[in-house]
Amino acid sequence: MSRQASEAEKRAVGKRLAQVRLRADLNQPQFATSLGLSPRAYVNYERGERETPLSVVRAIYEVYQVDPIWVMSGPGEFPVPARELDLALLDAVVACIDRELDRVGKALAPERRRHLIEVGYAQCRQQGRVDVDNLGRLVSVAA
Repeated sequence: MSRQASEAEKRAVGKRLAQVRLRADLNQPQFATSLGLSPRAYVNYERGERETPLSVVRAIYEVYQVDPIWVMSGPGEFPVPARELDLALLDAVVACIDRELDRVGKALAPERRRHLIEVGYAQCRQQGRVDVDNLGRLVSVAA
């Protein structure tokens, strides 16, 4: 996540991290190690005390094949299997959407943000590139 997450968003992401960990039948230190993190850092993410970096979301996708969009914004409590993703494109779409939201001074509810990311990613994937103008239009409609 590239923008500053609210306390509620950090807690929600932490709950989804815990669901992935529990599905993998690992304790916190084991799960942290599997992601290349220190146990202390991971505990902070799972508790929602710190914002989960996109690198952790990427590691969960790569190691546990869990959809990064679900990790970032849900919906639901159970991990969604990963679809084939272009992670660099997804990173760029999320960053562009967050920059545009910051520029217009708007925040979206997690469900609306998730939907915006999905739509933006799908359109950019179809075009094979990040379309900044189109993402800006999507943000202006959503916000």
